[in-house]
Amino acid sequence: MISRKVLKSFLRSPVIDQDLEEKISYCENLIEEKIQPAYVKRRVQKVDFFGSSKTLTDLMDQASQLIFIGITLGQEAERLIQRLSVKDKYLAYVMDGALSAYLEDSLDRIQEEDQRKTENYITDRFSPGYGDIDHALQRDFARVLDIYKNLGLSLSKENLLIPRKSVLAVYGETKTRPSYRNGCGFCNREVCQEEGKARCSVYDR
Repeated sequence: MISRKVLKSFLRSPVIDQDLEEKISYCENLIEEKIQPAYVKRRVQKVDFFGSSKTLTDLMDQASQLIFIGITLGQEAERLIQRLSVKDKYLAYVMDGALSAYLEDSLDRIQEEDQRKTENYITDRFSPGYGDIDHALQRDFARVLDIYKNLGLSLSKENLLIPRKSVLAVYGETKTRPSYRNGCGFCNREVCQEEGKARCSVYDR
């Protein structure tokens, strides 16, 4: 089941009423039937492109290994949204949010599996475009993961992933408990309409 907390953030809806829940359940069934996430991971010791991001340099300083990950729901996710938009635009909107939440849940499960396999600590994950992490780093993440070869992904001129229901991120494995958390606590924005939500959606398009 897709996390309702995360889904409410993507749908910009503080409450899920019965009608919305029925639409979400319909979307969940389609996702279960049609969508199979594909992902690639690569472990490295250090990289030289984190630049001015204090978030990422702190992560690299603390981690014994950096774990880059790329994940996609593929072209079928786009087709699901397009097919639904022909007959019901609101249902297509719900599907869009459900796919984004499903992508986040899939990443959570991968990290939980990594945690079960180690006595060390698995940190939170960080993606280009969030907090002090330049969105242009998307290209460096893509190069590390060789996303075209391994996942069939590409990048637009604006550094957006194609297909768009895809994410690149990095997290770490540390010997000591991480001293920071993802989310608003690490962000350096002074003003943000996303504050307090499950996920920042600046680049969740």
